Order: sequence, then structure tokens, then C-alpha cells
Amino acid sequence: MVRVMVAVIVVILVVMCLLHTVSSQSPYNSTYRDPKLLVTVTASSCEVLGQTGSCLPYFSCRKMGGTVKGNCLFTFGIGDCCVFEKTCGGTSSARTSYFTSSSTTATNVGSCSLSISKSNNVCQLRLEMKKAELSEPDAEGACNDQYLEIQGTTGSHPRICGLNTGQHYYVDVSRDAGPFLVTVETIVANSASSWNIQVQQISCGSTDLAPTGCTQYYKSPSGQVKSFNYHTLASSRTHPSTGLTGTRHLQETYRICVRQQSGYCNVKWTAAQGEDYAFTLTDNLNPDNQIPGFPMFNSAVNEDCMFTDYLIIAEGTTSGTDSVNIICGSKFPDPYVRSKNFEVTVITNKVELTDDDIDNRGFHLNYVLEPC
Repeated sequence: MVRVMVAVIVVILVVMCLLHTVSSQSPYNSTYRDPKLLVTVTASSCEVLGQTGSCLPYFSCRKMGGTVKGNCLFTFGIGDCCVFEKTCGGTSSARTSYFTSSSTTATNVGSCSLSISKSNNVCQLRLEMKKAELSEPDAEGACNDQYLEIQGTTGSHPRICGLNTGQHYYVDVSRDAGPFLVTVETIVANSASSWNIQVQQISCGSTDLAPTGCTQYYKSPSGQVKSFNYHTLASSRTHPSTGLTGTRHLQETYRICVRQQSGYCNVKWTAAQGEDYAFTLTDNLNPDNQIPGFPMFNSAVNEDCMFTDYLIIAEGTTSGTDSVNIICGSKFPDPYVRSKNFEVTVITNKVELTDDDIDNRGFHLNYVLEPC
């Protein structure tokens, strides 16, 4: 028995030494050609303390700028669980990286960026906001003090600011060579701001790919969708023309997609319960502006939304047979909107008929797929 155990230990040590020798001479997820042999090293993923890493030999992890946070033996991998955490000025070629505000200068005026080198056969980046607390937008929904943006890709992508912990963000990069910059731009210093953003490179053949052009993608048969910076807290921002307090939802245009699963033909959308501001895209909702006896929250659809911010839910209907494709106002249609289309387009911009949209917080909707 002792001899068998010794033999097993020797074999493991030999394999680990071989992996270290090869990987120390080759880049991450690549092939190193020796005159006498060909060895391919492909790191498996691992999970440790809520973070995703790669199983790599210890010295390879350190050489690539990663941090060893655990052992891969319990995940049937070889080596250590290597996590790539970066802050301002950092670079990474890993499939999964974390961009944090750990630098002492991260929240000072200026740019704080993580540079992502594109891996082979990657079509999308996915940003998951483990924590994202930036300066809130101004009273008109513009991110003038601080914002997060993606640079180095074709097409336009929303700039986001405010409170976005738990949100996610897809970027198509199939036509781009990289590198890509994940940047927090600070115009007004804010020492209270902080972030921890997981950046994943998604392979072109992965089932995790979002449909092209979808900024957000939800894969579960039911869930909740929030606009960027949606929260129930009142804002102290002051509207320039009225002097009333309250910000607007972010002024961005983007698409939200839900995965259509086999056997399901419709999506049913409802406003989150127990939240007065669960759907507030237009109107002056500052309490000081309310007239006694008149409802504060009102719904509007279709042609009534021509000169304001709105959502497009194509092929939508209410509980009856009325067509509801465009939705605005400050109340989601009761009791729901049902659609055969699995997308929502968010149109929020500065093209407004009037300038009295105050304290509009965006939307918080629930969805559920319905069987055919």
C-alpha cells in the first residue's frame, strides 16, 4: 500500500512539473511546440469565494498576474485556482477577470481602466456588476459626474452611472480585434463610489451568447428586469428649470432580450408589486407638483408616446385584445402585457415635447414565459 501511494504521489508531481514547464513558456490557453513533443494546456475553470478562476500551476498563475485563492484538487482540476483581479491600469487576457476600485486613486478625477486582450474565438463580453456604486445622474438623467463605459468596440453602448449592483451588460465584439477598455470615467471626484465588475469573454459557440445587439439577456423562464440605476430612493438632484428635486432614469437606448425556450410561445410582463415607482418613464412625479384629487401615476400607450421616453414591446396585448406595442407614462398597463416577441427596446433620450419629466426612476418589471 505504501509503495502504491508513493508511486501515485510521484506521478502527480511529474505531471505538475510538466504542466509548469510548458505553461511557463506559453501564453494562457495556448499551444507550445517543443521539437520533440506537442503539449496542449487548457485551463479548466474553478469557483472560490464567489469568484470564477482558472486552474493553473502556482508559478504560472503568478507570472500571468493572477492571485492563487484555492486548490483545484476538489474540482477535479490540476493546480491552483487562479483569480485575475485588476484595478486602474491593469491588463488581462483571461477568460474571466475582475475590475475593481481597489486602487487608492480609482475614484479621483480621471480615467480608471482595465484593458482586456481578446482571446481566440470570442464573440462577446459580458459585464456582471457584482458591485457598482457610482455617482448618480443629474436631474435630466445624464451621467455628468462619473460613468462606466466600454471602449474599443464597434457600435454604440450605453454609458451607465448610479446604483447598478446586480445588473449585467453584453457587448458584441465579433468584428473587433481588441484590446477593449472597461473604463470608469470620473469628472467629479467621489470617494464613496466603488465597483467590482466581472468581465467574461464568451466564445462564439457558447450557449451563453446573447442574441446580437442585446445589451441585456435573461435566460431563466421567469425573472425580473430593472432599468439601469433603478432604485426606490428619492434623489436630491435639482431640476434646472423648475427647482424641483428628483432625477430621471438614464438617457440611453438599448435592447433587453429573454431567451425563448422550447414549448414556450409568450412572455407576460407585469410591474413589480409594492413599488410606487416601478414604471415611471414620463410626467412630473415630484410630490410638490401633485394636485389633490388627481391620480399621481398614469399609463399611456402607442400614439400617446410619440414625443417622450417609452418601451417597445412588439406584438404586445393587454388582458383583452387591445394592441399595446409602445408604453410610456408613469404606470404599467394593468394587469399585464403579453407578447409573442421576446425583446424589449428601451427608448430614453432628450427628444421630449415638454421638459417636465421629473423624478422618473425607470422601470422594474417581472416576466414569466407562458407555454404554447
